[in-house]
Amino acid sequence: MLLAQGIEWGTIPTWISAVLSGGSVLMALHIIRRDRKKDERADAMKVLCWNSDKTEVVNGSDRAIRHVRVMAELKEYKGKRGPFRHRTVAETLRPGEEASIARNWGDNFFPEPVAVVFLDSDGKEWARDLRTARLYVCSPRRSFNKWLEFRVYSEKRERLLRQFTERRIT
Repeated sequence: MLLAQGIEWGTIPTWISAVLSGGSVLMALHIIRRDRKKDERADAMKVLCWNSDKTEVVNGSDRAIRHVRVMAELKEYKGKRGPFRHRTVAETLRPGEEASIARNWGDNFFPEPVAVVFLDSDGKEWARDLRTARLYVCSPRRSFNKWLEFRVYSEKRERLLRQFTERRIT
């Protein structure tokens, strides 16, 4: 045993055992967390969305989804409501049901649908990006609408910066 100023620190095998036990507990917690996230995402992954002449949504999961809506980006935005609008596709989509909404929403803006947003049966909000087909969880701290605005504004900002630097070079 190691003694330092009268304190018994234990043996090296005891220390190794303690470190490995702590690592095992951390690994178990990580696996539990990963599996829980995978289970939460499983139903949302079965909701299929795509654009054709209309935006279509199919609920392939075993449970119903609610508040299904399409987010659209306005091509020529003027106003205070922001560059995105949404339209409700269905209040509830039961397992196996499908719903669709026409792409022309009857205004002069001709919006481009960019995402389908819905609530799963656990009340968690999800968004499927129609351009990339990626699935995002909408956290209460950062709404998907804010993410869309940031993405569009950053694309516009990059384009403006490129134009500005090209003008300065010539």
